[in-house]
Amino acid sequence: MYTMPASADCRSLLAIGGDIHFNGAGWYLHIITDETDPTWYALYVGQSEMVGKRIRYHKTHFTIADSLHYFTWRHPGKKSVFVLLGCLPVGLEDEAIILNIGEQLLATVFQALPEVMMPEYLPSGVKVRLPHHGLMVARPMKQGHRDAVNDAWMIYKSSDPLARQFANTVYKASLDEGRRTQVALEQAPQIATKRAKSKKAHLFRDPDEDYGDSPSVMR
Repeated sequence: MYTMPASADCRSLLAIGGDIHFNGAGWYLHIITDETDPTWYALYVGQSEMVGKRIRYHKTHFTIADSLHYFTWRHPGKKSVFVLLGCLPVGLEDEAIILNIGEQLLATVFQALPEVMMPEYLPSGVKVRLPHHGLMVARPMKQGHRDAVNDAWMIYKSSDPLARQFANTVYKASLDEGRRTQVALEQAPQIATKRAKSKKAHLFRDPDEDYGDSPSVMR
C-alpha cells in the first residue's frame, strides 16, 4: 500500500488541486496551514455523496461546531485549503460502503488518523510521521457515537499541543455535559422507579437540604 513519504511537505499536498465544487460522490482532503510557521500543517480526510456541498457545510459550520478539526481551524493564524482526492462514477452500487472504505484507506495514506491508532493500519516497517498532522478522531469504518467515544481517549495521547488542548477543554466539557444528561434522562428516573416499587419505599423521603441532602443525584 502506498504511504505518504516522510519527506512530503505541505506544498506537495496543496498541488493536488481538483474541483472542490464537484457535487458528486468522492473524497477530499482539508489542509490547514499556519501564517507564521511554514512547516506546520494539519490534515483532515473526508468523504461525501456530494463533495461540494459537504465542503460548503464545513466552511459555514466550523465557527459554531466543536470538533478537533474545527477547533484547530478556528485557532488564530490558521489558513484553509481543500483539495479533491478522487470521485466515484455515477450510479455505482454500494456507494456508501465504497466511500467509507476509501476514506479509511486515504486517512491511513495521509496519516490523518490519531497517531496512537495509526500503527494498527500502517504496513510493517512504516512509522508514524512526527510531528503528527492528523485531525481525525474516529475510524471511518466505525463512526457510531459509542465507537467515537471509545476511541476518543487517543486524543489525550497526541503529541500535538493543540489536540491535547482540545481534549482537556472542549472535549472534556462535552463528555461531562453528556454524563449529566445521561443521568438526568436515564439513571435518575430508573432510581426513582426502583425506589417506588421497593418493599422499603416507605423508608425513602424527598431530599432535605436542611439535613445536608443533595437536591439532585447529579453531582
